[in-house]
Amino acid sequence: MRQQKRRDMVTQAYMTAVWSRASKLPKLESILSKQEQATKQPKKKRVQTPEQMLEFAKLFQANYEESQK
Repeated sequence: MRQQKRRDMVTQAYMTAVWSRASKLPKLESILSKQEQATKQPKKKRVQTPEQMLEFAKLFQANYEESQK
């Protein structure tokens, strides 16, 4: 919880700095409507077969082992 709060605060500070440097801002209504649409639409879950999950796990493990060298 505390880590998420810090992350949110850093994100807010970053976005404030970015927006303060923008030469032309979009209309607030368009930004808010896009945000509302994004939160209303549930994310589609990607269905994977057990074989696809196993292949992903193998690739993930191989990448992890390679990074440990």
